[in-house]
Amino acid sequence: MTSDGAICVRIRHQVGHHLSGLSHVQGRFSVPDYEVEPIPVSSVLLNPKNYRHRPVTSQDECFLALFSEPKDRDYMLNLATDIATRGLDPSSLPIVQPEGARWRVLEGNRRMAALKAMTNPDVIPELPGASDRQMKAYRGRWAKLGGVAPIPRTVDCVVTSDVEASDHWITMKHTNVGFHKGAGTIEWDAEGKARHEAGGATGDGRVAGRRASSEQSGRAVDLLDALRQQFADDDEMLALVDRAFKKGITTLGRVLIRPENRLRLGMQIDGRSVRWTVSDNALRAAMHRLLSDLGTPELNSRSINVADDVVGYLDAIASDLPTSDDRVEAAHPAVGAPVGASERSTRSRRRKAPQPARRPYGSLQLTHGSGKTRAVLAEMKTLAYKDYAYTCAILNRVLLDLYSFDVLDALGKKTGGGCNARVQRCLHLLDPHNTKPTDRRFPHIWDALASGTGELSVDSMHFFVHRHDYRAHPDIARTQCEAHEPFLRALDDLVEDTLRGS
Repeated sequence: MTSDGAICVRIRHQVGHHLSGLSHVQGRFSVPDYEVEPIPVSSVLLNPKNYRHRPVTSQDECFLALFSEPKDRDYMLNLATDIATRGLDPSSLPIVQPEGARWRVLEGNRRMAALKAMTNPDVIPELPGASDRQMKAYRGRWAKLGGVAPIPRTVDCVVTSDVEASDHWITMKHTNVGFHKGAGTIEWDAEGKARHEAGGATGDGRVAGRRASSEQSGRAVDLLDALRQQFADDDEMLALVDRAFKKGITTLGRVLIRPENRLRLGMQIDGRSVRWTVSDNALRAAMHRLLSDLGTPELNSRSINVADDVVGYLDAIASDLPTSDDRVEAAHPAVGAPVGASERSTRSRRRKAPQPARRPYGSLQLTHGSGKTRAVLAEMKTLAYKDYAYTCAILNRVLLDLYSFDVLDALGKKTGGGCNARVQRCLHLLDPHNTKPTDRRFPHIWDALASGTGELSVDSMHFFVHRHDYRAHPDIARTQCEAHEPFLRALDDLVEDTLRGS
């Protein structure tokens, strides 16, 4: 028995011991008797009476029932691929019943069939409608899975002779009769699904490398959370936020893809940080219109298929969007300030806040940059964000490209590829031990490069040059430069320490 299995058994028996004290309330309480044991896959029999298909009589018929439909074949191969790449699900052990010298599956029929087919693809029978060539190709795909990772030969299983007791857990897992009044698995609601899509299994931050749709969902969730705080005393806005969680996450995420769209709505979103760039009243008007339109013919997943559709929608509601007069001097974090707070107190708080930098890279010195790199940096320092937003944004991308090349060249590393590839190599130099995303020194830059979206992605910086509809704003240029300044400084220090050490 594995140590994990032993722990499971001990916990189960301890739970049974403590629950026995409830007998005077609920009558006789019986804890099912079972063990967790490593069972050889070759000794396991598939269940011919599995509820997924009609009853059959042989093991060959069991396989045929699980693979008979084209959809089932795809599902089985997907399951096997997941097992090969991620392993078996540790949160749900198969349940087996002793049968002579072997064990019959009570729960986990598909998993056991997949493991058997991964070990020996010939157990997959000739399938209806499939030619010899198609069967050879299909079995070949199963055979290749053995090269991805070692195939488990034994599996920790719950072993029990109490079929009636095990049927209770199987029923709880596979049926959804009103979630069995809370005793069964309760599926996530729309908001829970959106949070998982946005933040990964732990919910504490998006995982580097997640697909772009997850980044979009993440921005939508972060914005709605910030709006709940900002308008905590506004029942109408809170109702609109709740409605957006139920039916508007995908659409809202599309609206928020581009940084300039977010600025038109009165906000910046950088990583998990949401900052307002306009007054409270202007923000409420824009958000009220946006959230009210979600799910209507004017704003749904079909009406904004491409980026230009979003721009068209924002142009159509321009009368409800903030104007230049509504913008504040420095973007402020999303906090739960009441909507009715006086403008006087708001202005007072902002005067005490640190003034944003007017020009990029004021104190940055790249001592190991080439002559051209240092010339670009010196020129950038003379530019004011408010007057030269496009120039600052474009030159920032040039500086990033030039200095990443300089660093890699100075350290004898590969310099080929584009800007994105060079910046990624530099990030690996700063985090050489491949630390998990939450421990990396510059997680926002990691995430932007992995997803290709957001103000800090190289793709977005390219757009300022190559796309006529991609507008620069002083806040975007400032966000990019302020995020890249410590990154560039860290690279300069790395080169200095490496050369000094050698």
